[in-house]
Amino acid sequence: MSGKTRRLAISAAVAAAGLLGGWTSVEVGVSLYTTSILFVAGVLAVAVAIRPVWLLVVLAIPSIVAMGCASSWVANSLRLSAFSSQLREHLPPESEIVMLDEHVSVFLGMGNHCDYFAQAQIQTPLSLQEVRRHYAQVSLVPAIPGGDGVQPRISVSEIEPRRYDIVLVDGPYSRNLDLRCT
Repeated sequence: MSGKTRRLAISAAVAAAGLLGGWTSVEVGVSLYTTSILFVAGVLAVAVAIRPVWLLVVLAIPSIVAMGCASSWVANSLRLSAFSSQLREHLPPESEIVMLDEHVSVFLGMGNHCDYFAQAQIQTPLSLQEVRRHYAQVSLVPAIPGGDGVQPRISVSEIEPRRYDIVLVDGPYSRNLDLRCT
């Protein structure tokens, strides 16, 4: 890289850093998105000006973080699917699922952990007491077996005659970069 190109790259980086460090996006009159792009451009310009190898490092770090977030999201989604499948597997006799919903997020407490939530609405000729008795006998598997030893919680409530809401909640577990659990 020539000396002139290197000086130009460093000037662009200093301008971008000054834009971010010295003024807010409101004072400058540009959007936060534009400010972020200028910052990334400045970091890349500095990386190119110093050594081309650093460009690979600067690009690799966000890629590694993104892969970590994606793999945590996939792993928690698979755990959730297995966890919520217990509602289908342990259905009371003569019952059918009307609605099934599942989520990974923060439901209990203040955050920085994952809770697993599964909900089914069922239609059955059984009474509320019979449905509660059925689920009291079911041995539920935690979303993450061998975790912290907390057993999943289940609740049964009547929505209307012979239609019940079954809610299964488990957690808290480490969020492991899953952004749904912040």
